[in-house]
Amino acid sequence: MSRDSRIRWITMFLSGALAARILIFMLADRATAGHARILSTETELELTVVAIFNLLICGYLAFYPGMAEAFKEKPWG
Repeated sequence: MSRDSRIRWITMFLSGALAARILIFMLADRATAGHARILSTETELELTVVAIFNLLICGYLAFYPGMAEAFKEKPWG
């Protein structure tokens, strides 16, 4: 199951979607002109690190050389 290409695509989608959700939330927090921001500096830094980590996972699974061959469909599944 760990070498199934569907698992690769699901993991890429989930990590990319989480990173996009975090970045959209952070942009929305910055767009509140004149209002108090919800995120503190420490929270914003933590969210940035998590978003970058998830983008690295998505990019690794999508573009690393030989990754597509490692996740070829199995003949029985």
